[in-house]
Amino acid sequence: MLKLLKMKNSLICLFLFFLPLLAFSQTERQLLLGTVISDSLKVESISVINTSSKRSTITNEEGNFAIHAKISDTLQFSGLAFRDAQVVLRKADFMLAKFVVKLDVNVNVMDEIVITSNPLTGNLAVDSKRVKPLEIKLNFDPVKLTDPNSMDNYAFTVPIQNNALPNTGNTMNGINFNKVARLFSKPRKKSPPPPIDPDQGKTFHEIIAERYSDRFFTDDLKIPYDEIGLFIAFCDGGAETRGLLDSKHGLELTEYFIKKAAEYLNRDK
Repeated sequence: MLKLLKMKNSLICLFLFFLPLLAFSQTERQLLLGTVISDSLKVESISVINTSSKRSTITNEEGNFAIHAKISDTLQFSGLAFRDAQVVLRKADFMLAKFVVKLDVNVNVMDEIVITSNPLTGNLAVDSKRVKPLEIKLNFDPVKLTDPNSMDNYAFTVPIQNNALPNTGNTMNGINFNKVARLFSKPRKKSPPPPIDPDQGKTFHEIIAERYSDRFFTDDLKIPYDEIGLFIAFCDGGAETRGLLDSKHGLELTEYFIKKAAEYLNRDK
């Protein structure tokens, strides 16, 4: 009896020991790779928000994204041309190679327009009585128009100068072709300056250290903290990896680190 009681106490202690570990495994978030698709529109720059952890990201040109999440977290997807969508993550979603979400296009429907019949009858005598005439007042003195000594009369005799037909200058038969050509010519647009590369002159290690936190290497890739620098140097492939540093290849760069982490951790085995 005493032996049975000791065994029972041992099982209880063992259960209490593993209970925090089980709880931790349910609350720990991992990197979820996904993609957003649509029937007709591009899915670039779609906002992806984990409303449970308040973390967010956006999709690239192909609609791919990466975000930390766990089971029962809610992901919200929103874009200007799409209807908002919310997805509650399940265990099966983390078992997929890539989590896929399809968004519906947000169709804007115009308000209904009501067309009424013409209130006019077509009878000029009747319709003219319904329409109120507009009274126009001319601000001039009719006496001055009949006075030959009034200077206001000369306002009607001032010739209008045509700038395209000047009396002097580079003309032919009274036409200034230089000014006529300038009327139809369009100013040349200056070409915009080339974009400035913010990463120009920086090493591969410096760029990666600015974009990724230490937690990405230690928590997601399981790289020891004191070996982060060695791992980044291990991943530096020169010109091949330099092409992955473009912002549009963000997801490809993350997948490259996941692949290289497996090689790095198994290199001595």
